[in-house]
Order: sequence, then structure tokens, then C-alpha cells
Amino acid sequence: MNLQTKILALLSPFVVVPLMALGTLVYFQLKAGAERELERELADSVSQAVQQFNARLGVAEANLRRFVSLDLIERYLLNESEVDRYELLQPSVLKIFAGHQQATPDDFEIRVLLPDGYEDTRSVLRDLPNQTEEEGETAWFERIAHADQDIQSQILRHPDTNQIALVTSFRVKLNDRRVDPVSAPAKLRGYVVISSRLDYLRTLSTATGSSAERLILFTDATGNKLFSSNGGEADITDIKTHAREQSLFVAAHAGSEYVMRASEVHHGLFVVAARDANALLYPIKRLGTNIVIITLVAVLMTSAVLLFALRSLLLSPLEKLRNATQTIGDDGSLPPIEINRQDEIGDLAKSFIDMGQRLAESHAHVRHIAYHDSLTGLPNRRQFADSLTRTLHQARREQSVVGVLFLDIDDFKRINDSLGHDAGDVLLKEFSARLTTVVRGADLVARANNEIAVMRPPPNTIARIGGDEFIILLTNLRQTADCTPIATRLLKAITEPLTLSGEVCQISTSIGIATFPKDGDDTSTLLKNADIALYQAKGRGKNAYAFFDKAMNDAAREQLEIETGLRKAILDDELVLHYQAKVDTHTGALAGAEALVRWLSPSEGMVPPGTFIPVAEESGLIDDIGQWVLRETCLQINRWRAKGLVPVPIAINVSNRQLRRSSFAADIEQTLTEFNVGPELVEIELTETSVMDAGAQGIETLKAFRAYGLGISLDDFGTGHSSLASLKQLPIDTVKIDREFVQDIGDDDDNTAMVATIVAMSKTLNLKAVAEGVETEGQLDFLKACGCPVVQGYLLSRPVPAAQFEQLLRNRAIHTSPLSITSAADS
Repeated sequence: MNLQTKILALLSPFVVVPLMALGTLVYFQLKAGAERELERELADSVSQAVQQFNARLGVAEANLRRFVSLDLIERYLLNESEVDRYELLQPSVLKIFAGHQQATPDDFEIRVLLPDGYEDTRSVLRDLPNQTEEEGETAWFERIAHADQDIQSQILRHPDTNQIALVTSFRVKLNDRRVDPVSAPAKLRGYVVISSRLDYLRTLSTATGSSAERLILFTDATGNKLFSSNGGEADITDIKTHAREQSLFVAAHAGSEYVMRASEVHHGLFVVAARDANALLYPIKRLGTNIVIITLVAVLMTSAVLLFALRSLLLSPLEKLRNATQTIGDDGSLPPIEINRQDEIGDLAKSFIDMGQRLAESHAHVRHIAYHDSLTGLPNRRQFADSLTRTLHQARREQSVVGVLFLDIDDFKRINDSLGHDAGDVLLKEFSARLTTVVRGADLVARANNEIAVMRPPPNTIARIGGDEFIILLTNLRQTADCTPIATRLLKAITEPLTLSGEVCQISTSIGIATFPKDGDDTSTLLKNADIALYQAKGRGKNAYAFFDKAMNDAAREQLEIETGLRKAILDDELVLHYQAKVDTHTGALAGAEALVRWLSPSEGMVPPGTFIPVAEESGLIDDIGQWVLRETCLQINRWRAKGLVPVPIAINVSNRQLRRSSFAADIEQTLTEFNVGPELVEIELTETSVMDAGAQGIETLKAFRAYGLGISLDDFGTGHSSLASLKQLPIDTVKIDREFVQDIGDDDDNTAMVATIVAMSKTLNLKAVAEGVETEGQLDFLKACGCPVVQGYLLSRPVPAAQFEQLLRNRAIHTSPLSITSAADS
């Protein structure tokens, strides 16, 4: 969610909610007003209907009073002679009634009833059948006969017309003044009854403005419709309660719902004013819709104004700063930022510009660091790989040759360890400077078709890829041989003497060369093949260059296969130890043994040590193998001790990689303690070269061995780089005379003298001498004669598995007869 959305989400409740609340409040207020207006309108309609009905009722009662007050009516009711009434008075009475009916057609029937309810006189506008002449037994007559008031009106369904009619009656009481005009009591003489049609109520409904939406209903006490402004049927329940409560209610009429208000007009007659509920709700709904639309428009307009202000005041400047940040992140450059404001945003923009400038400078510095070596300032592996990739694309188009020279400093590790890291850094700088002088200071000359072409290499063609390893990229070559003069010039320039730590030193380099397209078509292949060629150059004695050929690649592939198989052998426990005896030349007693690792491959059989040990040293697997040899030796010593045998000191070979590890001495001490093997039973055997290559750390490790009580033997003595003077500084116990000298005893006077000298020197330095590679009786006799105390070789015993060496431990002596030695070894 971006900042704009978050701010709008945060501010929207403060804008939308009040507007929605205001719209809702207005809607409900207007709705309540509309409902009050409806209630008032319906109440007015009901009131008008009641007033008009009461006015008509009053007219009917007035007519009755007028009729009763007539002398003719009085004489008619007091005359007890039927003949006189019918013949003399009735015509005149009927004439009066008829005249009234002509003036008031709704009064369709006027009657005179005797006190017992008998219909004595009847006047109708038309020839209506007379269903009943005896009213004495009817409920209507019972009601008026026993009523408290003389004048009564009722709503009835007239039996003669079957229509709803208003029946108004007047109970007439008269005294006979002819008998006693003063004190005679008034007696019931009869009833005058007017039956009036109520059709005018329908006219009344129409006159009040009724329509499909508005209507006036007249119902009876059960809610059945009597009259209405339309022909629909009403379904009103409990009309009496609604009329009494004078409240709005909803009922069905003509299949629709109406909002109604009722009032009782007369006994048995109710008036209902109604409004169509849907028609009523439509304007309210429309009002609600309009309010919603208005509210939404207000919300949108407010949001638009708010968004415009938000973008102009905050988001737009922040977006500019964000884009500037992305630009700085992409290429390190600071784009122009046009924010000129005197507020917090303006201050932020100024601070950002200052920060951006510093970041741009830092980015340029970091980019330089990322693509250059910090010590020499040369391009690093990453930049070289990019340059080589681009160069190969161009060479494909131009069909030119590209050369890759892989270099390192011969014996750099020894120099760095002996003179210190500061001297090593000086050496690396001087080495890179000489490379630059040769490659960039002089033009590269390529010969093609006996023509001399001057090639100026592009910049950044020299790179340091790590440690003492450097790569040179040569471009636009005509042929592979054009790399030769450059390699020759480099070898010469590097061997110039230089001063390191106050000492004049001479260094050399080895160069491996691979070319495009002959030796590879891509960056990784060229680098790999140049690296292989470098190792070939070192194999030629160093200070040399070598071009890559396929045989090198096959050798490298074979080495990789050996390394892969050796890793599997370590995991699958395919390594075994053989033990070669060391014999005391004076007593013939077993003086010790050397543990020699062997690889028993399930597919290849016994792999010679000369095949896998160099690979192990180069790949670093020698550390794992050395740890396994130590633990297996300790285990075997314990196995022999468990069988009651007294073990002899076992020598294990140690590489320079192990010596350079600062924790190596502590690791050996921990292992011996773990297996409860004393230091007198283990001897460390190493070469002169490994000690020299291990440097100062190797010397410290040897001192730790000596302090712990381990014996230290210097193997292959006489073939290394150390002098006899430096031998005095090494904390060793034993020197082993190399087999090359021992094998030439009697055949080479110099080697014979060398063996005697080493034996004599070891006595002088209080060291024990061990001659290895003894294979003849003559060699053994010479060694005895010159005083060499211990010998080792096939003449005495070959390296044998632990089970065979166990027999030697039991015998504790080895005779010098070749036949007996072979038998002992084989057993």
C-alpha cells in the first residue's frame, strides 16, 4: 500500500463518515417530516369526512323534527280512527313526504310507525317492494324503542333495497289536548322514520381528491368496505381499535398496501383515509437516493480536493525524491530535484540533495572497490570477466584471436610466511607494476604475413583475481604465437631483483596461456584452460610459460576424477593403513614402523599412493586423510594392546597444509588423549620442503609437538631447500636419509659420501638417523659400518597390513636374511 492510499485511508473516515452521517441525518429528518405530513393529511381527510357526514346527519334529524312538529302529523298520530287517518289525513301526509323527497332524493323512504312497530304510512320515490311492514320484532326497532333519546340514527342494510342506508327515527310522544289539554301525560303515539341512501359518501370520497394513491373508505364495524373512491376490496382488521387509537396503520386494499388512518363516523360506520404505501415511499426513496447521490458527490469532490492538495503539497515532492533515490540506486548519479519550498518538504529536499551527492560519491567509490583490487588498484575477477565477455563478442565479429595469460608468483607462500605479510603486499604491488609496465608501457607486436602490426591493448587488460594470481587479456591478436613475445618479456621483467624487508630478493612467475577460439569459446572455458596451462608451466620447473593443449585438459579431468573418487573413498571407508618396519641395525630388533595410507578401491583395486596423495595435497583432502590416519593409528595401537602386544612407535606423515594450521598440534593432542595413547607411541614425520613451506607457523607447531613429547622425524633429508645450518634451528629428533642416496651406495661415490656425512652430522647434532629404501645386503652393511642406527626398506620388510605386522610385533626381531624377511612379511 503506497503512501497516497494510506493517507486517503486515514483521512477518509474524517471526511466520508461526517458526510454520510449528515446525509443520513437529513434523510431521516425529511422522512420523519414526510410521515408527520402524511399523518396530518390523513387526519384532515378523516376529519372532513366526519364533518360532512355529521352535517348530513344533522339535516336528517332536522327534517325529522320538522315533520314531527307539523300539526298534520300530530293530528294524524292522535287520530285513532283508521278510516279518518287513511282517507282524510294520509293523502296530505304523503304529499308532504313526497314533496320533501323530490327536494331530497337521498331520503328514499319516509315512514310512520305505530307504537307497536306496525308500518302505518310509507312514502318512497319509486316503486320499491315493501319487505316488512311489521318492525316490532326487529333488532333495529327494539333499539329505538328502548333508547334513552327520542331521536336515533343507525346504519343498516335496508331490507327493501339491500343497500346501506342511514335510518333516522324520531320517537313521537303526544298528549291528547282534546281530552286534557293541560295535565294529560304525553304518550307514545308512534315513530317517524327517514331512510337515507349513503351513496353521497362515495361522492364525498371523490370530492376529497381521492385517486389511486389517495382514497377515502367507509367501512362497517368489521372492516368490510361500504363505500370507497375505487372498486377495490378492503382488508382491514380491528377497525375499532385503529379508530380509537387515532394512529396510522397499514392494511391491504385492492391488492396493494396502504397507510391508513380511521375514525368512527357513526355507530357502525367508520371512515378511513388511505395513501398507497408504495406511492408514499417512492418520494422518500427518491429523497434517499438523491441524498446518497449528493453525499457521494460531496465525498468525491472533497476527496478530489483533498487528493489534489495532498499531491501538490506532499506526494509530488516525495515522488520526485523517490525517483531520485531510484536513479541514485541504479547508476549512482544524482538527478536534478526541482523542489523550491520554504517549509519542511523544502528542508527535506535540501538534505536529500546533500545526502545524494555524498551517496553518489560513495557509490562511485564502492563501484571502484567492487571492480578493482584494493591492494594493487588493478581490475578484479568480476571486471575482468565482463571485459573478457565483451572482448569475445567483438572477436567473433572480427574473427580475431584473444589471449588469456594466467600468472602467479612462484613460491609466494614461502616468501610471504618468511618475510611477513607486509613484505608480501609490497611484492604484490611491485609484481603488478611490472606487469603494467610490460603490457601497457610497450606496444604489443603481432606478426602476420611477414608484416609488423602495432596493437594497442584496451584499458583494464590486467587483473588480480586473488592472492598472487593475475590474469592478462591480450586482444586483436593475429595468431596464437603472438602471445609468446609478451610471455617472454614478462618472465624477464619479473626476475629483475627487488628489495623486500631490507633483503635483495629475486622472484619468478609461471604463466599459463589459453587463446580464443582455439582453446575455448567462452569466458569460463578460457579461464579454466589457462589455469591448467599454469600448472603445466609450474611442472616444468617454474619461471616458465606453457600453452594449453588437450592433453593438459585430459590430465586435469583425470585429476578431478581421482579427487571425486577420493572424496567418496573417505566417506565409504575405503582407506587402509599398511605398516613398514624400522629395524635397529645393531640388534635386529623392531625399532618402530611407518604408517602408510593405501586406497583400496572396489573398482580399481589398490590405487598407488603416488596417484592420489598429490591430488589430496592439492585439493586439501590431505587434511581429512591425515586426521583419519591419526585416528586409525590410535585405534590399531589399542587393538594390539588389547591382544597383549607391546606397540612400537608409529610414524605418521604430515603435510605442509596441516603444519600451517594453527590448531594442528592441539588437535593431535586431543586425539591421543581421546584414545589414551601416549605421545611416545606416535612420531610425526614430515619433509624438509613441507617445513619450509609452512613457514613460521610450521616451526611453532613443531615446538608444540616437542613440548608435548612427540617424536619428530625429518623425511627425505638432503633433497630439500634448507641448509645444514638451518637444520640446527628445527626442533626435530630424527633425520631420514632419502632413498635416492641409499640406492646409489657403492655405485655413486658422491652419494655414498653424502650418506656417511649425514650420519656423522646427525651424531654431532645429537639426532637419530634413519636410512630408508634399503634393498640390498651391501647397502645394509655400509650403513652398519658408518654407524646408522636404524634402517627401513624392502630388504627388511615391505609395508604390510596390520594383521601381518602383528606377527612382527610378536617376534620383536627381524633378521637381515632377505628370505627370512620376505617370509615374515608375507605371514
